[in-house]
Amino acid sequence: MTCSWSPRTLALAVLLPGLLAGCAAVTPTTTVTTTGGDTSAVAGRDGPFARVYTCPDGFRFSARTDDEAARLDLGTRRLTLARERSASEPRYTDGAALFQPRGREATIEIDASIRSGCRAQDAADPWQAAALLGVDVRALGQEPGWSAEVVQGEWLRVVRAGAEAMLLAREPERERTGSGATVYTGEADGQRLRLRLTETDCTDSMSGESHPLTATLTLDGRQLSGCARRL
Repeated sequence: MTCSWSPRTLALAVLLPGLLAGCAAVTPTTTVTTTGGDTSAVAGRDGPFARVYTCPDGFRFSARTDDEAARLDLGTRRLTLARERSASEPRYTDGAALFQPRGREATIEIDASIRSGCRAQDAADPWQAAALLGVDVRALGQEPGWSAEVVQGEWLRVVRAGAEAMLLAREPERERTGSGATVYTGEADGQRLRLRLTETDCTDSMSGESHPLTATLTLDGRQLSGCARRL
């Protein structure tokens, strides 16, 4: 089976599903073997990491691991996979999906499709991870904590602190206001999402980090303030 991908289509990921599953160059699970990669990697040697992977067919996802679990971001879906203690090498699964890192490469199985030879890049922080995943704009705010990411023409997603599920709006509308602001709007789970970006410097209230854009996120009429930058 083959799919037609736009240059920015994410294959995830949160902080990320039918859009991403079962597409070009995916091998059936009954015929896949893993690639060689770094054969020196053994269980426990790699340690916790945060990386973005690009697979041979263009599928991209991020993975953040610790001693207990791997948290995968596929863009339009996020998964938490528990580590298999009985495995001789690191393996993470939830019974359906599988993530198996090996040195600087990894194998991922999602929706009965396996991709091997996915190459890793380290991501120092969520901003870098989002950029590597192809996100156009990322915004965040505090009290309550939230983040919003946009892949233009494809999706707008919102992740709220303490919420396991994210809000995902497909094909958000984009407009420029008379004042020069950029506004993205869409609907997710019956809620109206609106992300407004203005060309005004902004300082994150928690980290003190400066950003070139001021963001206002509106969820069903409730406004949340934050900062943003284009990636």
